[in-house]
Amino acid sequence: MKERFFNILRSYLKFAPEAEVFDWNEPLKNMGLDSMASINLVIVIEDEFGIIIPDEYLNAATFRSAATLYQMIGKVMDTTDTIK
Repeated sequence: MKERFFNILRSYLKFAPEAEVFDWNEPLKNMGLDSMASINLVIVIEDEFGIIIPDEYLNAATFRSAATLYQMIGKVMDTTDTIK
């Protein structure tokens, strides 16, 4: 799941480092995720993982970092797989 998530997310981050791995706690807005890209990202995540993200998770705290976004997906999917 992490690799699929990482590949999806990376395509929406205009300023992400070229390295294979980046800091999962780095603010996504610092890596180029804007509000329009966030909307598109939600749609792709829902399709890819077969989930519907509840409105309560559509907030700045969820989209703060890759780690917080990934943890939200885990909660919605009812898994305990998290990034530290």
